[in-house]
Amino acid sequence: MDSLYFSTSFSRYLSVLIAIFLLTCSSLTLAGGGYQPKWYELESNLRFDPLDRSWTERDSTYIFSQFFPREYTLSERRQLEAEAFQKDIAAAVQENRPSINFEDFNGPATIGAYSLNSVQGVSWGRCASASIESQLGFSLALIENSSYGDRNLWRLLTQRANLNSACRNREQLTRFIEGISQNLHTVHHRYLYAAALFYAHEYALAYPVFEDLSELNIAWVSEASSYMLSRTALAQSQLSAYYLLHRIDENTDITRAREAILLSEQYLTRYPEGLYTQSAKGLIRGTLWRLGEESASLDLLERDLNELLAELSIEANWSNFQQEKLRDYFDEVSLFGDKDRAQALSSVRAFISLAPNSEVLAPLRNFVESLNSFQLGDFAAVVAQYQGKENLAQPELVLLARAYEGNNQTEEALSLWLSQRMGDTLDYKSTNFEAAQILMQDQNVESLIRNELITDSNIRRVYLSSLCGDSLQKDLLQDTQIGEDARHDLFADLALRYIFHERLDELDSLIAASYSDSIVREFSSIREPVRLIASDDSAEFGYVELAHFLQTVVEDPIPETFTEVEPGCRNSTLANDAKGPNYYFNMAVSVAEKKSNAEAKALFYLTICPKYRASCMWGSVIEDGLSSREAFTKLHSEYEDTSWAKRAEYYY
Repeated sequence: MDSLYFSTSFSRYLSVLIAIFLLTCSSLTLAGGGYQPKWYELESNLRFDPLDRSWTERDSTYIFSQFFPREYTLSERRQLEAEAFQKDIAAAVQENRPSINFEDFNGPATIGAYSLNSVQGVSWGRCASASIESQLGFSLALIENSSYGDRNLWRLLTQRANLNSACRNREQLTRFIEGISQNLHTVHHRYLYAAALFYAHEYALAYPVFEDLSELNIAWVSEASSYMLSRTALAQSQLSAYYLLHRIDENTDITRAREAILLSEQYLTRYPEGLYTQSAKGLIRGTLWRLGEESASLDLLERDLNELLAELSIEANWSNFQQEKLRDYFDEVSLFGDKDRAQALSSVRAFISLAPNSEVLAPLRNFVESLNSFQLGDFAAVVAQYQGKENLAQPELVLLARAYEGNNQTEEALSLWLSQRMGDTLDYKSTNFEAAQILMQDQNVESLIRNELITDSNIRRVYLSSLCGDSLQKDLLQDTQIGEDARHDLFADLALRYIFHERLDELDSLIAASYSDSIVREFSSIREPVRLIASDDSAEFGYVELAHFLQTVVEDPIPETFTEVEPGCRNSTLANDAKGPNYYFNMAVSVAEKKSNAEAKALFYLTICPKYRASCMWGSVIEDGLSSREAFTKLHSEYEDTSWAKRAEYYY
């Protein structure tokens, strides 16, 4: 019986967090002048950058979460909730029903059903109200009801657990409804019956049962039924409670939607401090938004948020639940609010101004003051605020590193980005990326290669790939003081340049040189094919194997985000005229002087290349050689009895 709002809160929080981690970066001009590629839209990059980007409402939510992190992961929280559920039920049984042996009920039926439901996601679809809170509320109310004998109590508790397990399976749910409908003599049986009908989307049948139960004065059952009335009416309106951005359409029963709002308001009047107060408020706000009344929805959100802030402003410490509730409000604003008001409502600046006396906000308040100094260009003030302090939150660490950069303290910035302190809050790709930016801005590509603290191969390779020439790579490759991983990246950059631009004599010399296997690595598999091409001895075999190597080992060198290189640069591995698998398969056919297995293999791949365009067609277009149909025809006319022809059943 979770709130419509809270039922989506975790998914929304994840979406906001992922959005922050996928924020792209501003362009970079490398030292030494000239054009440089905007390549660094790397996945997993965290770029909280108050200098380069405006501070958005999504940043506010994220920054808040870093100062007040979730106490547990989702899986840990589920386990703790399950354990707490067991303890609460056991304590209630011991106090009210000492005659019951709770150990028999304590295991598989209840906790097993909850665990299964949690793993599949209780917040969506048919089981949207089958939460641990609902099961606990029902069970405690039942145990404390002295009118039930032990046997009936046991049976009802078991049925509640079974409903949790059955709600996702239509056949099980149907059997549950049929079974419990034979015994509707108690209010708790009737509630389980109505809940099962709700899970089965039989809203017209569930509504009158909830309505009757809501008019009674029975602990938990009447309150829960009163709230479920509004949930049922909303479901009947065809305004999905489970699809976050569902709007009014031609199928919407607006009268029913209005009724859902009215019923929620009635619940709040009757139970102002009720179990589902926050849920009812969320239902009202969400339904108004779905009906197109965004302003009214946001007015209520502002009111509810301010009530929470007023509550929190007088407390020295906040519970984990209160912190998550505030994050949920921020998330709702960023998803539903118009841009200007969302910015005002969810801004951390606005928040701390509304709760000026809360001691728990002191670190966040200090951070905002430092951020103000940073944005005014007073980097020294930020450094003075944070330098030498332990246990800084991630935004504070990032701000300090940025302040070091702004204050021309390059070594300190580099040291902080690559420190264990930063590594505990950011993944190594992000810290390597930031350190690489500093090195490239302050020095050049050579410094990036020589710095062994930069451990991310992708970062080294892309910077190397953007260079027009290859003299730096050749020189550095000879330096045995450079680490083997970095030397392999240098080797790979040269090898790919030679392949992409058909400089195969140079490739032969490179691969034939006495580099260790730890330097050559994957390129050792094409030593012999390249030698055959260079010596013009069975060159068709060499071209086929080279093409197959590109197809299976090398990634497309020209993804869309990596296409920007200096105009006129034709030797970069990012250049648009790179030769790829399709080109070299065609070369194999063109040099073949007699029938061979190598030519048959090349024809096979040319036939199927258009089907697997992503791994085969990059760097070349169909006009460069045989079409799929032409290759298919030649393969079946000249190599009809080979396995290659039999495998190529169609052309594309």
